[in-house]
Amino acid sequence: MATPIVMPQVGHDIETGKILEWKVKVGDTVSKGDIVAVVESEKASFEVEAFESGTLIKIVHAADAEVKVFDPIAYLGEPGESIGGNGKDPGPAKDAGAQEPASKKAASVSGNKAAAVPMPQVGHDIETGTVLEWKVKEGDPVKKGDIVAVVESEKASFEVEVYQSGTILKIVHAEGDEVRVFSPLAYVGNPGDVIEEGGAQGPAHAALEKEEAAAAPASAASPAVPAARRGGQKLIASPSAKRIARERGMDLAAIAGTGPGGRIVKRDVVGAAPSAPPAPAAAAPVSPAITPSPGDEVMAFSKMRQGIARNLTLSKQTIPHFYLFVDVDMTHAMTWRKAFNEARGSRITVTDIIVMATAQALREFPQLNSHVDAAKMVLKKDINIGIAVSVEAGLLVPTIPDVDRKDLFEISAAVKANAEAAKRGVIKLPKPGTFTISNLGMFSVGKFLPIINPPECAIMGVASAEKRVVYAGHNSMMIRDMMTLSLACDHRATDGTYAAQFLNRIKERIENFTA
Repeated sequence: MATPIVMPQVGHDIETGKILEWKVKVGDTVSKGDIVAVVESEKASFEVEAFESGTLIKIVHAADAEVKVFDPIAYLGEPGESIGGNGKDPGPAKDAGAQEPASKKAASVSGNKAAAVPMPQVGHDIETGTVLEWKVKEGDPVKKGDIVAVVESEKASFEVEVYQSGTILKIVHAEGDEVRVFSPLAYVGNPGDVIEEGGAQGPAHAALEKEEAAAAPASAASPAVPAARRGGQKLIASPSAKRIARERGMDLAAIAGTGPGGRIVKRDVVGAAPSAPPAPAAAAPVSPAITPSPGDEVMAFSKMRQGIARNLTLSKQTIPHFYLFVDVDMTHAMTWRKAFNEARGSRITVTDIIVMATAQALREFPQLNSHVDAAKMVLKKDINIGIAVSVEAGLLVPTIPDVDRKDLFEISAAVKANAEAAKRGVIKLPKPGTFTISNLGMFSVGKFLPIINPPECAIMGVASAEKRVVYAGHNSMMIRDMMTLSLACDHRATDGTYAAQFLNRIKERIENFTA
């Protein structure tokens, strides 16, 4: 049966998206990683890519149509293949201005077609997730917003919520199953509703093995030498292509793209030959195997721990880190905070103040609020600050979206909510982070060197505030509350002077803080 391409969700509170442009037409051959459409939510415009190869056999919604998240916008398959588990074709593409007949609206409201609860995508390069726990069972009633499952990717564990009320009609995947993103985990509706399982896929590893097997002949063949890119020509690559190129240490600029508009897709990277035969001496070092002694406890790495290891190893191997430190006089901020909390009955923390000051500084220094790869940097429009939270299984970095547009109370509430959710081992699907703060101040740490979280450009470490004797001028000394901030930056995207100005702007805002 055909596989749907669904309207993705960008932001946990986004319910619909608008199709701005189709990049393909019915009958076109599509490969995994190809961009098929450009869609828009109330927060951003973004590209929709195909998560498997095939022929585009149906476009369900035309340009300008507004579509609910996770609803199919097109179908991939083989020519002549049926669409949906009941073999029904969804009909012609809907025109944005066309009105549905009242009878059809009534039928959809009555719920004669069950709604899928899909595996969400957390992170643009994440292709699968594992079902950790079901919070419901078949037959349970649910309301819109209820948490029905906890799933895990290599980056985090997070909760899955339903986007309409009804009854859990079917659970497609059991706990422990690895599932492709956007594939149905379960179906919600009214008893008797039709379950169209055209988009349901088995455990992801089977599909991935099939795809790798299909890609093997391409990698064995000698690829064509890419035509030289003209000076200034933009290099465009799919997320999966970028990820594989990073893992293999390949230069995307030397690879010919076969996707739409010359876009580099996964098959191009998989099939590309290395620029030169690797010398044995240049092989990546492998950690020696360890043999436990009698009585030792062996702890297998969790999927989260493995993801942390891959991500941070990649960061240290591919990002030229440089570090800056600045001492901040916290005396005024701590005095202001105490008086403010006593007057308002609030619980504003030092972290809240630092987050607000950082967001204000990022507005002035946009290079530090960016995503970076081997070929370019992207200055991000939104300021989404992630705060690292230590949990039993490893480390989570839930983000606070649009921090620069929040007041101090909103920032404080978001910091607390994210920390509490992370401590439970779950986070809701966030907007991608653009800058990270790691705070070890509660452990009496004087200073430390944080590791950049790719693809971000920088990360700031917050140490503990402590009493220090400082020079006050006129041959006198005084005791002040001092704290050291450390900033790690990607030298590909920024330089010391710019980063130092940014760090000093944060210092100025904290030392003269007011809400």
